[in-house]
Amino acid sequence: MTLLSVALCSAIQVPVSTPLKSAVVVSLQNVLVAESASLPLSLLSLAPPSHVDSESPQNFSLTIKDNLPDMLNPHTVLSLARISQATYIQPKLESDSYKSLWESGRIKGYIFANTELSLVILAFQGLASDFRKASLSQTDISNLNMMFSCCNAHFNFINWKTYDCQRDSRFKVCDSRCVSDRSNFDDSYYNIVQSFFTACRQFYPNANLWFTGHSTGGSFASLVGITQGIPAIAFQSPGDLLFSARIGLTTSNLPQQHIWHIGNDYDPIFRGLHADKQVSFETGCHVGSKCVYREQRLNGDDKSNIFRIQKWDAPPPPKVNIYFHSISVLIERFLERATEVPECISKSCVDCGEWLFREEVDDL
Repeated sequence: MTLLSVALCSAIQVPVSTPLKSAVVVSLQNVLVAESASLPLSLLSLAPPSHVDSESPQNFSLTIKDNLPDMLNPHTVLSLARISQATYIQPKLESDSYKSLWESGRIKGYIFANTELSLVILAFQGLASDFRKASLSQTDISNLNMMFSCCNAHFNFINWKTYDCQRDSRFKVCDSRCVSDRSNFDDSYYNIVQSFFTACRQFYPNANLWFTGHSTGGSFASLVGITQGIPAIAFQSPGDLLFSARIGLTTSNLPQQHIWHIGNDYDPIFRGLHADKQVSFETGCHVGSKCVYREQRLNGDDKSNIFRIQKWDAPPPPKVNIYFHSISVLIERFLERATEVPECISKSCVDCGEWLFREEVDDL
């Protein structure tokens, strides 16, 4: 087992990488990148997140096996979650010595890499770290309802939810051609996040690329992973299976792709059970493997450090709470206390089972 050292790079000078060996421990941090006018992304001059000191940079160690994250190692899962968490930290704007954030409109991603640039991780920031306080643009709202509602949900001026592709208000009948057509448009976040992969591959042609993120950032990571065939680790993201099928990504070999969805069973967005006055998250089925954390305390003691992971197929909790969607809650209440990773399983799943989807819907 080898520990790889870390140093900041001042520009893109990509060496020829040697393949990562089995069970290698890698330390990561924000890596500097050089500007390029040819990229579809703007590279902002920003200092690293406020908890990262340039004199003593924050490291994230993880274990790699066969060029993939060791998802049986709880420390690796925790480090990846902390990388996703770091994207929410407000950067220091007074310094222009770092260029650690890539941005395209509302989509933001941080680059993390080891010294040799043999491993590069792009972590997408979620559109909101807390949807109870979210300030979403109209483009955000349109994208999220298109991607994660059953039939392209829409909220009118009195916050009444309707469905743009519903063909009869009396019945849950959805025009599948309508939702498919509306899934591809100029401001589609799915199309935008693919440009991040193009930029990463252009900057780091020899690197082993992974994508990660929390919430909608995790969905962006998984959709890049599904499309480009690269590893992706999503934390508490809404279900992406229905949207993937609508844009033609779901094939019989997708479960073999290296996509992991990490979450806890108390999170309504992860389970597709959350709606507010702007966005309706109605999908809880995910492409790839799903690793669900559930807690079981002894004697009802919430302050106890006793933590047990229940079986994957244990009944879900009767109640959910948006509080559990926070990446900080996932880390502090589950990942930091877990001594093992729950079994990650890919199983059949159906979203929006109460809806009837038809390409051409006659009047009822």
